[in-house]
Amino acid sequence: GTFLAIPSVQGHPLTAINALREDSDGVLWIGTPKGLFRLSDRPLSPLPAPLDTTEITPIRLGAGKSVWVGTRKGLYLLQQGHIIPFTTRQGMPSDDIISLALAPDGSIWVGTLAGGLVQIRDGRILIPPIHLPSKDIQSVLVDRNGSIWFAMDRHGIGRLHGDRLEIGR
Repeated sequence: GTFLAIPSVQGHPLTAINALREDSDGVLWIGTPKGLFRLSDRPLSPLPAPLDTTEITPIRLGAGKSVWVGTRKGLYLLQQGHIIPFTTRQGMPSDDIISLALAPDGSIWVGTLAGGLVQIRDGRILIPPIHLPSKDIQSVLVDRNGSIWFAMDRHGIGRLHGDRLEIGR
C-alpha cells in the first residue's frame, strides 16, 4: 500500500478528523471541524454549503448510495445529488447531532445534545414518547434484535425495544 498525506484542501487544514466512512464505490467521506470532504479517484474536495464549513460529527451510510451526516448545525442526508436538511426548522429537537445508528428498516436513530433520541423514518422526524433522565445522548446502537441502545451523559445506558424503555446505571 501507499501512504497518502493530505495536509490541506483548498486552504482547509486536515489536522483533525471527526469521522470517516468508505462507501461501496470506494469513496472516502471525511468529516472535520471545518466541513465534509470526499476522496475518490478525483482530488479531495469539500462539499457545498451547508456542509463546507460546519463541524461534522458522525457519518453513516444509508440505503442505496445515501450518506447521513451529523453536524453541530443539524442532520443532513446526501441523496442522489441533493442535500436534505433535518434541523430544528424541520422539527428536530436539537441541531447538535452527536451519534447516528442505521436500523434494519432503513430508518436512522439520532443521538442529540439536549434534544434526546430521535428517529427519522421515510423522511419524517419521529420523537419517541419516552421520558429520559438526560437529553444528552452520547452514543446510539441498533442491535440485531431491533433494540435501540443509547448512552446518556452522566446517566448511564438505556434500551428502547418497541415501546418498552429500560434505564440502567
